Amino acid sequence: MPSFGVAAEAILDHPQVVMFLQLLVALAAGMLLGAERTLAGKTAGMRTHALVALTATLSVALGQQYLEATGRADDLFRILQGIITGIGFLGAGIILFQGDRVRGLTTAAGLWFTAGIGIAIGLGAYIIALLATALALFVYRILWDLEQGMKEVMQGHTRPSSLQDGSEAQEGQDRERRGAL
Repeated sequence: MPSFGVAAEAILDHPQVVMFLQLLVALAAGMLLGAERTLAGKTAGMRTHALVALTATLSVALGQQYLEATGRADDLFRILQGIITGIGFLGAGIILFQGDRVRGLTTAAGLWFTAGIGIAIGLGAYIIALLATALALFVYRILWDLEQGMKEVMQGHTRPSSLQDGSEAQEGQDRERRGAL
C-alpha cells in the first residue's frame, strides 16, 4: 500500500498540477507589480498585471507540454514571439500623448516586463522570476524617487523662484503620498 507521501508526490508531479502552481506564482508576481502601479495611481493595476503574467505563464507552460510531447522547439519559439508581439500591442494602447508629454511609457514597459516574468515562470525559472519581480519593484519605487530628486535639482536651476514655491509644495505632497504607501 503506497504511503501518503508517495501519493502526494505523484499528484504534485502531474503536469497540470505543476502548471496550476506556476499560475499561482504568476498571479502573485503580477498582483505584486500591479499593486505598486495601483498605489501610484496608474490605470493598469493589479488585474491587468496579473492577467498579463497569467497569460504568458499559461502560454509558455502549454508550449512546454507540447514541446515535451512532440519535440518541436520551433513551436515554443513562436509562442514566445506571439506573447511579446501581443504585449507590444497592449503597451501601444497604454501610451498617450498629452500636449508635449508622453504618458504611460513606464506602465507599458512594466506590462512587457510582467510578461517576461510570466514566461520565466512558465519555463520553470522561479528564482529568476522572483528576482526579476524584486528588480521591477526597485525600478518602480527607488528609481522613481531618484528621478524625482533629479527633476527637483534640475527645476531648481531652471525655474524662476516664484514658480518653485508652488512646485515644491506639490512635490512635498507627492512625497508624503508615496511615504504613506
